[in-house]
Amino acid sequence: MCQLYYIINRSEAPNRAPDCLLNNLFFQPIKDVSHLSFKTIGMYVFKHRVNRFVAIGAVCFFVQWLIVHGLLFLMATFVADGIGFLVSAQLNLVLSRRFTWADTYHAPSWSAKIRNWAEYNGVVILAALVNAAVFTVLVHPLGQVLALLGATLISTSFSFLINHFVVFRPKVQEDTLTQTGAYQPESVAVFLPAFNEAENLPIIVSQLDALLQPYGQSYAIIIVDDGSMDATGTVADQLATIFDHIRVVHHPQNRGYGATLRTGLEAGLETGSQWIGFLDADGQFESADFIKLIQSAQQTESEIAIGYRIVRADSFKRRLMGRSWHLISSFILGFKAKDVDCGMKVFRRDALAELMPLLQGEYATISPEILALATQRKHRIVEVGVSHFERQYGEQTGANLKVVIGSFKDLFEIRRSLRLIRIAQH
Repeated sequence: MCQLYYIINRSEAPNRAPDCLLNNLFFQPIKDVSHLSFKTIGMYVFKHRVNRFVAIGAVCFFVQWLIVHGLLFLMATFVADGIGFLVSAQLNLVLSRRFTWADTYHAPSWSAKIRNWAEYNGVVILAALVNAAVFTVLVHPLGQVLALLGATLISTSFSFLINHFVVFRPKVQEDTLTQTGAYQPESVAVFLPAFNEAENLPIIVSQLDALLQPYGQSYAIIIVDDGSMDATGTVADQLATIFDHIRVVHHPQNRGYGATLRTGLEAGLETGSQWIGFLDADGQFESADFIKLIQSAQQTESEIAIGYRIVRADSFKRRLMGRSWHLISSFILGFKAKDVDCGMKVFRRDALAELMPLLQGEYATISPEILALATQRKHRIVEVGVSHFERQYGEQTGANLKVVIGSFKDLFEIRRSLRLIRIAQH
């Protein structure tokens, strides 16, 4: 018990870096930076954002060069250059949203997207004017080549700084959404599917309990122990004696991820909570993002909120396997999502109650099945970017041959069931 209490005390100051650290360089796993000062972290983030900005700028310049040379035979040089510049600028905007400032860009509505587009292109025009002015000033004393280099460096730096501090700066409303308690639901139930997660559970449970305190008596944290072979079951029972809102469900033997999710979702419905969701107990997610999913669902009037890992902090092998599974499962079952297997999802009670009797998937198939059924039944879904960290304790599972074969087998059975449901509806 002393050891358990020690772990809980450690979690009172969550060992997490800010969300902006997710913007690492070209999908590399995130390193542990929790020991660094905020000044050092800021420089770390800034450096990698600059790297992406420069790389994307080089790609866009090459695209512009191709366009200009392809159009020279059809029109005047200045017209071809203008077209190339416009196309290159819009490509730069798309890539900047997706990569350079992916962690801070958030435009849930078309008006927000249009405003971001106008601001970005305003910066493009200003940077072009700065480039022309600097070139004009430097060309006589330095010559054409040095003047061009100087103008490019200054205008590019100007563009980056304005985009970083103005265009893609997180909006105050979004930053303070959790702090102000906006869109607070009446009741929440969150469950943790756990298999051999004895070391991670105390940390996650204490974080969640602190986050859900504002809901008073209207919240529940459910731990589903899937026949763990370590002390997960014992730790879960001990946590239930320490925290008032903890409930524990034990599987006598390991039944797999699909069965564990169904058990947790059913237990969540039994609480009568308005919002029911889950968070993987592997310690790789930021617990506060669970609240962000609920708030995003309410803000967009959605019935389901699903997380997607902005940058996945796993090994290359797991990222490759995960991406392959995502593409295959979405193609076979016919749904669209950014990250099918992200271990953080939230449901309105009525939407979940409609889906639960239809769920049958085992292993990893449960996640694509949920999205396919929700899409077929036209539930409103919002996707929310969430933090992802390297696993600190325990070992990852799910990549063994039995799970892979079983998951693919289940995919086709679910596809057949979806087809029967579609036929019955018509």
